[in-house]
Amino acid sequence: METKLKMSKLLSTGSIYIYNEFKELLAIAPSLISLAVLLGNKSLSISLNRAIREKSLFRSSWYLSREPINENEKPLMEVPSLDYTNLISQMISQKHIRKAIFVFKDGEFLCKFDGVMNAEKALNISHETIKTNIEKKSTYKGYRFSYHRIEG
Repeated sequence: METKLKMSKLLSTGSIYIYNEFKELLAIAPSLISLAVLLGNKSLSISLNRAIREKSLFRSSWYLSREPINENEKPLMEVPSLDYTNLISQMISQKHIRKAIFVFKDGEFLCKFDGVMNAEKALNISHETIKTNIEKKSTYKGYRFSYHRIEG
């Protein structure tokens, strides 16, 4: 595993900034490939790159960036560390989640669902209605749906 990480660092350029859903800097991974390898497969770099490019949440909980959001921000955890290992484990455990749905009611955060079908079932609102309201940034019966915990 150590040799794989060293090799991946050589093949990848630039650090990856890992933020939580509130855009707080958690850690700085040495490279995209090293992060993909830790997550279990080098081919995950495609999904990681997509999350970076689209500025979307990776596995519903993390924003990834090639540049810091705030220049002077310090990460909440060191790499390597037990906290970072736990973060990677948490990312692995959420591999089944593609796009989380964040629900707001009357302007207040209500809850987060693992996907649109989970939100549909719990709220008894069709997934088409949820997706349409996300795209239009509109409300439905006081609910506002988003792919992000915070806007911007």
